[in-house]
Amino acid sequence: MLMNSLVSVDWLAEHLDDPNLRILDIRGYVKSQDLGEGRQKGIYSAAEEEYLISHIPGSLFIDWTKDITDPDNSVPSQVLPTEAIAKLASRLGIGPDTHVVTYDHGPSQNATRLWWVFRYYGHSKVSVLDGGWKYWTQRGYPTTDQIAIPMPKAFTPVLQDAWRIQADQLLTSQDCTLIDARPASQYQGEITRAARKGHIPGAVNVPQASLFDTETGRLKSPEALKEIFATVNPSEPVIAYCNGGVAATAVLFALHTLGYEKLSNYDGSWNEWGNRTDLPIDMTVEGYLEE
Repeated sequence: MLMNSLVSVDWLAEHLDDPNLRILDIRGYVKSQDLGEGRQKGIYSAAEEEYLISHIPGSLFIDWTKDITDPDNSVPSQVLPTEAIAKLASRLGIGPDTHVVTYDHGPSQNATRLWWVFRYYGHSKVSVLDGGWKYWTQRGYPTTDQIAIPMPKAFTPVLQDAWRIQADQLLTSQDCTLIDARPASQYQGEITRAARKGHIPGAVNVPQASLFDTETGRLKSPEALKEIFATVNPSEPVIAYCNGGVAATAVLFALHTLGYEKLSNYDGSWNEWGNRTDLPIDMTVEGYLEE
């Protein structure tokens, strides 16, 4: 089977019966609660009820707020520990040779987050469905309310440290590109979901939403992405962050499809950086890659 990190709805429709394929539905929402004075609270929810009503045949549901996050970490939304990912993958019937295809509502960020989780734990046979649920249904492909029951498989995580970076490592990083995947209003410091406003010094802004087509939810063309990332040196490391390390993975995924290899997610993101007074912040609004 040809393994691409980005697979089309046409391809998936042709491979629904492949026994070595595991499709994961990770639909969910992020809503903003206005707290006044430019402050917001992010409200995270999974879309399990929607999954139970209708989903891609054979797909299994992942609650992005619980199943792939560490409940014991003081920083919200951090990636789940090694033992937990091993148990989760095993329960889902994912083994070393399983091709995982993940999708969300489209445009993707939950799906790219799950893609990143598997890459971080050494499973490279993982793809994102281009356009997700939105484009799948636009194209009229089949849906079902029947829930598959997978046979458990052994999954052994092999940690790939380079995919995840900590705050202290970021402080000392040199000769790299730092990308803020939050909306421009948060990058500029007009709005914040943390105690402090602004962005990490040296970061340029590429809002996650700018990478996808609004009508279809599909990733923009390679030509359009190359234009967005024209100033990013492919020979230097790229570190992305957002509020909770989710939207940042869309930036990493887009770069990955262009052939960039030195990619890291600052998983703590603004949830950590924006709440720690010992870390520097910047309020200048120069340095955009994408308006």
